[in-house]
Amino acid sequence: MHVLLKNAYITAKVNSLGAELCSLQGEKSKREYLWNGNPEYWNRCSPILFPFVGRLHENRYTYKDKQYQMRQHGFARDMEFELVKQTENEVVFMLCDTAETRQIYPFAFRLQVSYRIQNDSIIVGWQVDNPAKDDLFFLIGSHPAFICPLDDDICHIKLGNNSQYQYQQLNEDYLCVDKYHTLTVDKGIWHFSKKIFDNDVYIFPDYQLDNVSLLGNDGKPYLSLYYQAPLTGIWSKPGKNAPFVCVEPWYGRCDRAMTKLPLEKKDYVNKLPGGTTFKTQYEIKLYEM
Repeated sequence: MHVLLKNAYITAKVNSLGAELCSLQGEKSKREYLWNGNPEYWNRCSPILFPFVGRLHENRYTYKDKQYQMRQHGFARDMEFELVKQTENEVVFMLCDTAETRQIYPFAFRLQVSYRIQNDSIIVGWQVDNPAKDDLFFLIGSHPAFICPLDDDICHIKLGNNSQYQYQQLNEDYLCVDKYHTLTVDKGIWHFSKKIFDNDVYIFPDYQLDNVSLLGNDGKPYLSLYYQAPLTGIWSKPGKNAPFVCVEPWYGRCDRAMTKLPLEKKDYVNKLPGGTTFKTQYEIKLYEM
């Protein structure tokens, strides 16, 4: 099921499968800003990553001395969400634990994903409720793919106002290497071709970024993200020269390459006590061109 949201500035479409944003258009220009999921490059548009972000050692994790299998990025992106609210400008979907999810993830949870268009922005909200008495451990992240570049083979992304940023990358098993690299940019602007992603994602840890803008050749932004997340992933499909770039606020990350930790001790894991709620959001702002 697809839900349409619309105002004078934006038309957005959300799929109940995975509660995934699958279209984001400027109402005036009719320009599409979101990748369309063409499997020639990548068959997704903006999946939500829950209850894990990234890859685990041997696709397994341990909790209370028991091992569980878990594929990359968890299961929420491939599950049908329940529609719980819909207006002209907002939609809310919910996913709850089931007997099947508890076989691979032994927790009770309620995950709500909301989309609200407000002027020229869409606000993406996440709410995780723990209805049980015991602690709930989870990771959550976004993976939206935006059309980039607009006009030539070079992407231009403004990361902030600094000239240098620290980032990490993955090994051949898609696990995070402890080594930090330095990215030097031009007055906060990163100019690059897609070949840089042949080694996969760039991970910027420790709240270095809280807004990222995609720029046209004139140096003006055509899309910005605003958020408060401990990690940001920037990615495009390796070896494809794909016509999109993902800008991904994360509350969690794949496993560390050299260390196997139980779930409750993983890097950036979120601990939610029984009966409590985790809430956060990020904003995507469009600039019509």
